Formats: sequence, C-alpha cells, structure tokens
Amino acid sequence: MTSVCASTKSLLSSLLSSLLGFIKNTFESVLALFSAFYATTSTAVASAFDLFKAILHFLISNILLMVIIAAGFFGYNLYLQRQRGQKVGSSPGGSRPPAEKSQTGHEQ
Repeated sequence: MTSVCASTKSLLSSLLSSLLGFIKNTFESVLALFSAFYATTSTAVASAFDLFKAILHFLISNILLMVIIAAGFFGYNLYLQRQRGQKVGSSPGGSRPPAEKSQTGHEQ
C-alpha cells in the first residue's frame, strides 16, 4: 500500500508540475505576444513621426523654391489672361463673350 501511495503521490506531483508548467508557458507566450505587439506599434508610430519630420524639413528647406514656382505660375496666368484680353482677377468662365444670337434670334 505504501508503494501505491508513493507512486500515486509521485504521479500527482508530476501531473501538477506539468500542468503548472503548461500554465506558466501559456502565460509567458501571451505576455510575449503583447510585448511584440507593443514593440511593433511603437516602431510604426516612431517611423511615422520620423517620416512627418522629414517631410516637414523638406518643405521648410525648399520653401523659397516653392514660392518662386508659385509666383512664376501666377505671373504666367496673368500674362495669359492679358493676352486673351480678359480682365485680370476675373474668375474662370466669369467673363462672357459679346452677346450671341440664339436660334430664336433673341440676344442672351
């Protein structure tokens, strides 16, 4: 009887040890998963901020060039409007050509 009790005690001890090991390893796996998710998220956020910082730096460092290009575009549009005889500053389609006769013969 002592040997049966000893073997049962040994069996239960190893079963409990295996069960606790399984629970411990599962818990550590879940923690590792959350840790990996946090690391990935923090890396993505840091990369997004670095990208935003680089784009902002590029825009600030090239602001003079962008102003020159915009002024040239504006000047070219003024030149085209004057060549067409339109009033400067009118909206596109805002100036109408002289009244044309419609099919009924009435002026618009």
